Amino acid sequence: MRMSHRRSLYGGGIPPVPASWAAHGVVASTGSWSPDTAGWYRFYVIGQGGDGGSGDQRYSTSSMLINRAVGGGGGGTGGVAVHQLYLTPGNSVSITVDTTQTELSYGGETVTATAGGNGGSGVANTLSAGVGGSGGTATGGNVSNIDGSQGGNGALNSSGSNESPLSAQGGAGGTPTAEMKYVASAASSGAATGAAAPYSTDVSNPQLGGGASGGGARSRGSGYSGGAGAPGGVVIEAGA
Repeated sequence: MRMSHRRSLYGGGIPPVPASWAAHGVVASTGSWSPDTAGWYRFYVIGQGGDGGSGDQRYSTSSMLINRAVGGGGGGTGGVAVHQLYLTPGNSVSITVDTTQTELSYGGETVTATAGGNGGSGVANTLSAGVGGSGGTATGGNVSNIDGSQGGNGALNSSGSNESPLSAQGGAGGTPTAEMKYVASAASSGAATGAAAPYSTDVSNPQLGGGASGGGARSRGSGYSGGAGAPGGVVIEAGA
């Protein structure tokens, strides 16, 4: 009876789930999406990536030599929920994208991927490097739910006898797994301003939800700010 209902609803029955897929579209803001043709579609629901924390430095010879540099933590990646649906041109999928989570809703089902955490900032006074931001979470996907990856910790460097400038690098953005597919994070930029996570809504190479790298530091110089995490969104694949 259930198969009969599906044949009636889709006019001839739902074809098998395809073995291969190709990127078909990207939704980067809140709205709705409908297919032009009937078929299977796979949705990568991706949370926003975390920002990198700032580095810090301290140098003083007022009473005793203090020579410190600490890096900021890298941002965590957003969670990734993967969900597939058979849709016709009359169907509409609702998508919500904000800084806390990305959500897809259809037919009473809700698929959610939350944002990765921001990296912590380094504190030279306490010789504390920034801790990497936590990865986001993912729920509701009928293919897979992949929690995000934690960002890398910043480095620290200290000397009580060397007046030469010291440096410390910021942590890298969280390292995505192969399953995340469309997530890319920033590598550490060393003792410099943190790098923004790669971001692209080009369907030929979508990149969403990556973590930024933390800022580095140079004593007798500067503590540098962290980069910006990549926004979240939904990458849509069509069965090939």
